[in-house]
Amino acid sequence: MAIQSDGKILIGGFFTLIRGVQRQYLARLHADGSLDQSFNPAPSGGVTFPGVYSVVCQPDGKILVGGDFRNISGETRTNIARLHPDGTLDASFNGHANAIVYPVALQRDGKVLIGGDFTNVLGVARSHIARLHLDGSLDQEFNPGANGLVSTFCLQPDDRILVGGIFTEIAGQTRTNIARLIPDGRLDTNYNASANAMVRTMALQSDGKTILGGSFTNINGVGRMYTARLLPDGTVDPNFWPDPNGVVYGTTIQPDGKPLLVGGFSAVNQVNRSRIARLIPDTAPQTTLTFDGTTIRWIRGGSAPMLASASFEVSTNGIDWIVLGEAACTGEAWEIMATGYPIDSSVRARGIVSGGRYNSSTWITEALLGNAVAEAVVVHRSPQHITERYGANVSLSVDATGSNVRYQWLKDGMPLNGATAAGLVLPFVSKLNEGGYAAIVSNSVNTITSEVAQVTILDPFITGTPANRTNNAGSFITLAGSTIGTSPRAYTWYKDGEPLPGRTNSSISFNGTGADTGGYVLVVTNIYGSATSEVTWVSIIDPYIWTQPPAYKFQHAGNNLFIDISVLGAPRDYQWRKDGVPLSGGIGAPLVITNVQPSAKGFYDVVVSNPYGIVTSSVCHVQINAAYADFAGNTDNTVEALALPADGSLLVGGLFNTVNSTANPKFARLLTNGLLDTNFTVGANGKVSCFAVQADGKIIVGGAFTEISGGTAPYLVRLTADGLIDNTFTNRPGTNSNVSALAIQADGKILVGGAFTNFGGMKRMYLARVNTDGAVDNNFKPDFNFHVFAIGLQPDGKILAGGTFNKLNGADRFGVARLHADGTVDQSFTVVQNGWISSILVQPDGRIVVAGSFTHVFSTPRANIARLQSDGSIDTTFNIVPSGQVLATSIYADGRLIIGGNFSSIGGVAQRALARLDQFGSVDPEFKPSETALSAATIAIQQDGKIVVGGSFNSMGGAFPRNLARLVNTGPATEELLVSRTNVVWWRGGDAPEVWRTTFEYSTDTNIWVSLGAGIRIPGGWETPEVSIPSGATVRARGFVTTSVSTWYLEQQTLLTSAAPIIIVNDGTFGISSNTISFNVAGPDGNAIVVEKSNDLVEWHTVRTNFPSGGTFYFSDPISNAAGYYRVRN
Repeated sequence: MAIQSDGKILIGGFFTLIRGVQRQYLARLHADGSLDQSFNPAPSGGVTFPGVYSVVCQPDGKILVGGDFRNISGETRTNIARLHPDGTLDASFNGHANAIVYPVALQRDGKVLIGGDFTNVLGVARSHIARLHLDGSLDQEFNPGANGLVSTFCLQPDDRILVGGIFTEIAGQTRTNIARLIPDGRLDTNYNASANAMVRTMALQSDGKTILGGSFTNINGVGRMYTARLLPDGTVDPNFWPDPNGVVYGTTIQPDGKPLLVGGFSAVNQVNRSRIARLIPDTAPQTTLTFDGTTIRWIRGGSAPMLASASFEVSTNGIDWIVLGEAACTGEAWEIMATGYPIDSSVRARGIVSGGRYNSSTWITEALLGNAVAEAVVVHRSPQHITERYGANVSLSVDATGSNVRYQWLKDGMPLNGATAAGLVLPFVSKLNEGGYAAIVSNSVNTITSEVAQVTILDPFITGTPANRTNNAGSFITLAGSTIGTSPRAYTWYKDGEPLPGRTNSSISFNGTGADTGGYVLVVTNIYGSATSEVTWVSIIDPYIWTQPPAYKFQHAGNNLFIDISVLGAPRDYQWRKDGVPLSGGIGAPLVITNVQPSAKGFYDVVVSNPYGIVTSSVCHVQINAAYADFAGNTDNTVEALALPADGSLLVGGLFNTVNSTANPKFARLLTNGLLDTNFTVGANGKVSCFAVQADGKIIVGGAFTEISGGTAPYLVRLTADGLIDNTFTNRPGTNSNVSALAIQADGKILVGGAFTNFGGMKRMYLARVNTDGAVDNNFKPDFNFHVFAIGLQPDGKILAGGTFNKLNGADRFGVARLHADGTVDQSFTVVQNGWISSILVQPDGRIVVAGSFTHVFSTPRANIARLQSDGSIDTTFNIVPSGQVLATSIYADGRLIIGGNFSSIGGVAQRALARLDQFGSVDPEFKPSETALSAATIAIQQDGKIVVGGSFNSMGGAFPRNLARLVNTGPATEELLVSRTNVVWWRGGDAPEVWRTTFEYSTDTNIWVSLGAGIRIPGGWETPEVSIPSGATVRARGFVTTSVSTWYLEQQTLLTSAAPIIIVNDGTFGISSNTISFNVAGPDGNAIVVEKSNDLVEWHTVRTNFPSGGTFYFSDPISNAAGYYRVRN
């Protein structure tokens, strides 16, 4: 509650009606208690305990409001707002907090203190207490922070801030439920009070003592039941012990120094007092107003309430007052300079006092000095017209000021006996009370008659209309109205405007049928007239849906989809709809869709109709796992390695002995259609774990074998493209133990990771590098202390390693480490995790996804997968929670991820073995290839976007493969190789696989290839600018993929038939001009050139088609401020 300077009263709380008028949580009353009809901000949208908790008036008349709301005055504001005096929103004040604001306090400098349950203000972390500037922006310098709810403030004259609530720490130091801050937000260490439970309210006396109220029973170790008073230094006042027997919610101090308490008590000092009590102060209030001709001083002390602010007015005739403005507090007094006025002038002082619950109610205390003459009567507000029902109490009032005011009420111009107060109450009114009411207001100076207020009485009156209802056919229905008024009263019921014969009671009953649907009205009459009820709408559901469709259906593409429903009622027709559009042929129950495809996903309902009506079912959300299998491999044991040579074949390695029931131990090659390549019969005597496909087509194989393709090759071998052992690879015999991971650097050198400690007869601890001929690189000697399972390559040449190690070159490195290109340790990259790493993926933006088996990265909880910044720090925006180990990761060109492992859920939601994530780590709910798979150990994304999965499973994508499957992509894999004489661009996006590096070449005969160099990454693809390519040449782009354990390349070729158009980026026109993207386009004269635009590098649309003149034309996007991607083509 807050009393305005004009006497109007602001009230806030949890109400929705004021005297029968809708007012939600916030209203304003006139001084006589009547509602201010012009003020209706209507806060709404609260989440926890919706309502208004604080109302504070500013000196300029604006109103601060705190509480639990999301909208006020029709505008979005979250829990804190400022209104203009008329209740409209002050748009210049745009503060918001993410939870309830309880206390609001206005400092003398105009800044606004807020407290409550919030942890964020204006997007900045603020724990339960914050301060705002005049415009609502956050005071960045003020951040004491409490670890619990702040429920009350009290501002001292020296600008220190008393804080109460339920906390144990504030401003970084221990304080229990009460503290005092200095103005900049630091803790006042000289004030060390404490309460054993919540402090809910405070009131400050002028002598500096503070009255507390709350849930506590102990203050500073001294027993105090629910209320106490502290001395200025924070110690308990031994002379104040009211001892209420229940919680004190609010307190304030009257002008005479008497404290008021409100709360949940029934006794104070063992005297019965129910919920409200007034105490007698032990010291007298001191309030003296003086004027010496120069300075006005309002001396305040003792038990008088402390003022939040004070203002003075001066008058030389007692009628006309001059406002002097806000006074300053000097400690014992409030004072202001007032020169130029006679010393015998009248002086009026007004002060703002705060109190109540959360200390967020305000009222005005006043003092007068001098011999002011009688003030003339002024009527500020006449009685208002009112319409009320029979039997109600009607209240009228007039708002007037003046000296010794007298009142006389009139009805229809005649005086009313005994009606001589400012207010008039007419109890239990009837039609006889109807008429025009006015008040004569007078004193010795003048007399004024108010305007006439017309009182209208509704007689008869319908107090209750039957509620609208919807019933099933056959239900027994009763409609009953309630009425008041002068008797006798007669009743008539109408349906759809026609009277119902014989229905002459105040209620009717019937068994509902479809024919009974309609609008019902009750008319009541007496000698004064009639009253008609609002329409009661009765709807009979016929037909009636007995069993609704399921809310959710999930099906694999290619299977049949059934959606069933049960309906009661007359014979009926069905029309099924998808996304609101009728389905052709969907006219029965159940709905059956055979061979369902991804396009069938959506929201289904059915419209059922018969002669009595139409009813629509609830919606069934259908999701289709679009990642269905287009071939299902069959191995007799786990698949652990995959690679995709550029010819479209598929290399498969693992623990199996048969593929598609054909003997192919541990290693096989499949054709593009998924059939076994019977011409490739390599076979190994131990597990095949990893592949590396070289640019010349040769295949490096690692694993736990000692023999392969008919020859001896311990753990590592290079094969020709047809599967024969390559004897030019000199590193035979290779390692002394298993090889787990392979990667090929940009220079062709091969990185090998595993369980070995010896490589080619040399000491190599779990990671080695060999030259293209297989010889060990003598300059690369990192020293890990345990297995390396995964290798990642960065574009800058640095190397990432993951595994079970915890030491590198004798220094701590926990499962993941980064090396420089020469094998030395990158000391700037230190990651601490508590498990082991099986997969490393380097994103195009430099961030690094690590996966395996762990629960924390550094001290941050992360379950089995995490994303790191390029410096090794954790990416806090990425946090998914697989229930088991993550063994494999792969990435699309658009940044989405595929992960595989032996998990059964992610974040508590069922998702087995395989999942797709967006760029932020959110799980794609429409990608659920299997509900039974044990694990997905390896993943490879084909050039066309299809996903090859190996692991341990017997169902995948709606089919029943064993351990090997290929899933179709759910979106386009976009690849486009654009070539001009001087520039090559390779656009890649959508479901295409991401590549970590590219190379470009051209050939005039497709036999001899000339290098154009390595590609440069650009948004949406790769480019090699400033080249020279002859017309008629074939250009080849190669992109290299690495999956932590295996590596391969993909390629695309195109023929340069004529000069392709290009966007010129270095001629001064490229860029933004007048908020519009513009640039020059170069191309051959006479050829149509198309400029296309995309927002996502997937969907492209034509913006302009033009013909160059003189080799160029100028393009300007017709849409301003429209960012996007642009490309040109013939």
